[in-house]
Amino acid sequence: MADKNFTVDQAYLRSAFLYNPETGHLISKRTQKTVGWLKNKYLCIDIHEKHYKVHRIIWMYVHGRWPNEMIDHINGIKTDNRLINLQEVTTKENAENRSVTWAKSGYRGVVPAPNGRWKAQIGHNKKTIYLGTYDTKEEAHEIYKKIAKSLFTNYK
Repeated sequence: MADKNFTVDQAYLRSAFLYNPETGHLISKRTQKTVGWLKNKYLCIDIHEKHYKVHRIIWMYVHGRWPNEMIDHINGIKTDNRLINLQEVTTKENAENRSVTWAKSGYRGVVPAPNGRWKAQIGHNKKTIYLGTYDTKEEAHEIYKKIAKSLFTNYK
């Protein structure tokens, strides 16, 4: 049975784990092994019978506080918990930065148009904005990137 008064804080984490910011590994001091199991593509850990995402534990370990909203994996790899790859973002910023792997074009914001051309579009404030139709998917993606940089603070 878990202690209901137990709270995970920086002092506890530093007493139980080691964190290597260059590899992103969280290591148990007791077993000397990297911790974490995969759930929905994220590394997770159980502490006192409660599930945590490892990247959130790392944030507390390093910064001494829980993130205000979300932690984004900058390179899109959800198991890459190197400190340089983690950034605190709002829910909106995280949604803007997520990758789209289902796009038939291979590019975010670019979809086939019925006439064999490529349509560029972008989502912003719960609306889809049409950006035009282009001869190549690369042209359409260049327009998408230009607009995304102006709309989204964390767009790279």
